[in-house]
Amino acid sequence: MAKRIKNSPRRGATRQLLGLLGVGSAALLTGLYVVGRKEQQRSNRQAERDTGTKRAEPRAEPNVREIAGPSGGLEILEVGQSTARLPVLFVHGLGGNAHHGSALLDQLGTRRKAVALSLRGHGASQAGEDYSIPALAGDVRAALDGARLDRCLLVGHDLGAAVAAAFAADHPQRVAALVLLDPNGEQSRLPQEQIRQFLDPVENDPHGELRFQFRQLLAGSAPETAETILQALAATPAKALIGPLRSAAVHSTTEDLERYPGPALSVVTPLNSLPISLHRLLPQRLPGTTLLDSSHWLMLDRPREVAAILERFLKDIEHG
Repeated sequence: MAKRIKNSPRRGATRQLLGLLGVGSAALLTGLYVVGRKEQQRSNRQAERDTGTKRAEPRAEPNVREIAGPSGGLEILEVGQSTARLPVLFVHGLGGNAHHGSALLDQLGTRRKAVALSLRGHGASQAGEDYSIPALAGDVRAALDGARLDRCLLVGHDLGAAVAAAFAADHPQRVAALVLLDPNGEQSRLPQEQIRQFLDPVENDPHGELRFQFRQLLAGSAPETAETILQALAATPAKALIGPLRSAAVHSTTEDLERYPGPALSVVTPLNSLPISLHRLLPQRLPGTTLLDSSHWLMLDRPREVAAILERFLKDIEHG
């Protein structure tokens, strides 16, 4: 049955967030949320075959350590030791942390080294002063250096997708391929008035406003996903939330994607279907696939399916 969001004084602000983050559509706001249970079951079986796992069985705990970053210590998680295959680096979204990629790393680490980064001010990483997209891309470089990775498949979720694309554009020799998980839309194409309608309430009450907005984006999520996301948001300093949003409102991810010469892929949810969605603006440059029955945090709701998509993409890359 379709889920409906009741009318609210914040409904306009919710639409602004969905537009700014590029992860929503009028479908969510009018209750036309897509639930694909049969498709999910088929996808689960295919994912099990592709990743070689029957179910998400517990494996060794990731190695968690601190590395030097441009503005202080950065937290990274490392799983797997294999150097025979291309490694993976995961970058979380706004208000997240490296642990949001742990289920994905758990799947990928059986075949290759997989690393997740907590951006400055997120997770256990030290806070900074500059939270612009280019500055956050510097954290990605530090993570690659700290994990001793020359090249990788770079995976970014939400705001982390914009950060990953910015890094890939400036350092293409270190990014064998780029995957964007439910990425931000191209906010620089939105009218300034529309951007301010969203940013002003966030700047006045960043945690309260974003908590309300995140709950809308968690529609269809597993209960543990919602708990994980909202706890991480509450633990993130206000400046680490406001700074990236201000930068994302003017930074052009489409320009970064056009500058990056390597292969790229998007994996989105049904909510990510707006005129400013990256895969709609650049369908040839950024082909992709849609995962049904997931919230915006698809690497938490559907880690096996996401890992299977990444492994198929990596197989093509590794075989030239």
